[in-house]
Amino acid sequence: MNNLFFKKAKKFITLKDVLNILNKSNKNNTNNNKLLDVNNIKEAKSNEITFFNNLNYEKDAKYCKASVCIVSENNIKYLNKNVAPVISKNPLIDFYKNVSIF
Repeated sequence: MNNLFFKKAKKFITLKDVLNILNKSNKNNTNNNKLLDVNNIKEAKSNEITFFNNLNYEKDAKYCKASVCIVSENNIKYLNKNVAPVISKNPLIDFYKNVSIF
């Protein structure tokens, strides 16, 4: 028998869901692909959400493959242009709000 420690609340969320969780508007973000999981910025893949809030990971942000990244306004310039940014005053806390959905 395979007992899971955590059970996913949802199989996927969309960028619209992320923005709703964080009480943000969807002005410039039109990417509503399915986000299947969360991951760290270095290992994140397409269809995953991550966060970036520490310049020690600047290189990882540049090559990030996630679909969505929660990032501060000051650090958005380091993020891969193919990643949909979600601007946050506290990326780590907002990331954890989304982790709880998964």
